[in-house]
Amino acid sequence: MEALAAKVTRLSEKLTKLKEEMGRLAVYEKQMLASPDQQISLTDPDNRSMATSGRGSGVVGYNVQAAVTIAIAKKQRAALATVSMLQ
Repeated sequence: MEALAAKVTRLSEKLTKLKEEMGRLAVYEKQMLASPDQQISLTDPDNRSMATSGRGSGVVGYNVQAAVTIAIAKKQRAALATVSMLQ
């Protein structure tokens, strides 16, 4: 009987963890469906999946224009911070 009770407890804990994970995934799904290109990156919000020359393949990363835009924005923020410190 103890073995059965331990198994029931272990399975109940697994079920609870799976329900929590499903809740987290549902939040990601809502975010994904709300984004313009219906994709999100959990590590970097600026990354996107881009097609490559292979059929059905892709790579996750930045396109060149996005990388340039991000670099310019970072330099502008740094320059503004420097100017505001001088005032």
